[in-house]
Amino acid sequence: MGQVANTITLNKRMDIVFCIDDNYIMPCGVTMISLLENHKDDIITFHTLGLELKEESKKKLSSICSRYRNASILFYDVKKELLDSYKLSLQNSKHLSVATYARLFIENMLPHDVDKVLYLDCDLIVVNNLSELWNTNIDGYAIAGVQDFYICNSRPDTFDRLDYSSIKGYVNAGVLLINLKYWREKKLIDVFLNFIREKYDNLAFHDQDVINGTLYDSKLFLPIKFNILNSYYMTVNNDINGHENEVYRALADPVIIHYTSPEKPWLRLSMHPLNREFIKYKNLSPWKEEALAWPNISLSRKFRYYKRKVLYVLGLKKPKYMDIKKDSSTGKYNIKKGNIWITQK
Repeated sequence: MGQVANTITLNKRMDIVFCIDDNYIMPCGVTMISLLENHKDDIITFHTLGLELKEESKKKLSSICSRYRNASILFYDVKKELLDSYKLSLQNSKHLSVATYARLFIENMLPHDVDKVLYLDCDLIVVNNLSELWNTNIDGYAIAGVQDFYICNSRPDTFDRLDYSSIKGYVNAGVLLINLKYWREKKLIDVFLNFIREKYDNLAFHDQDVINGTLYDSKLFLPIKFNILNSYYMTVNNDINGHENEVYRALADPVIIHYTSPEKPWLRLSMHPLNREFIKYKNLSPWKEEALAWPNISLSRKFRYYKRKVLYVLGLKKPKYMDIKKDSSTGKYNIKKGNIWITQK
């Protein structure tokens, strides 16, 4: 375990958990910066579960913390052989690493005086203060997370696969407030591993399925603004039917923007309307000079990407995403749905 720490006296302490491998160092660094830029007066401790991270990767993340007087970082080495020994399923995912399963083991990996943590995926940015989220009372709950309307409305088979009622709902596990004291008391590692063995062939959404399939009776739902998924910005999205007002309020004043599409904002293919927010924080990072990368795709797909962009600009093709503009007077986003601008006071 490595450590970089600054001794300071500030406000509350927040413990943040990441699970990464070397492929996600840059996005993780950008996520860290976005959080730190919005929390100048809180003590932030990053707990980084790394799948055989290189020392160079650790140094880059540590260098970010050294720039902030309130930040420290701890590294926990995760051996691939350990995760492989449990035969953890990735179901042929192209943009996930087995490192994502490491969070299932955090009850034993983190110091025992850490009773609560905020787990964050590294394909997201924090654009507002997390105090309301961090201060959520989760006594008696294993986790708190935001409901995933895509799963609930477009993938009802999920509940049959995981063998529990859809009434219980399903959270997106990219943002989770975790009650580690509860996890240790209930020995949830054993619960998770037993579930993986029993449902191995049914885990379409990997460790997220494990978390939902085991904790459906001990989770608390959070407001959407704490985990705004990619699909909520799309011009056509039937998943939010019945929740439109709640979703639009969250889009107007987000706290966490989660880039859940495979077309991540550090890739040239991404057309997310708030790519610029990711770029803003990337420009504060050690990777500010690095150009956006092309994913490993064919020349014909690159051509289709540019063709779509031209058609969108000319108004000859319906945009995939809604138009979004920030109101300088309120700091909130206005959203264009069809020909109508939706504003929030």
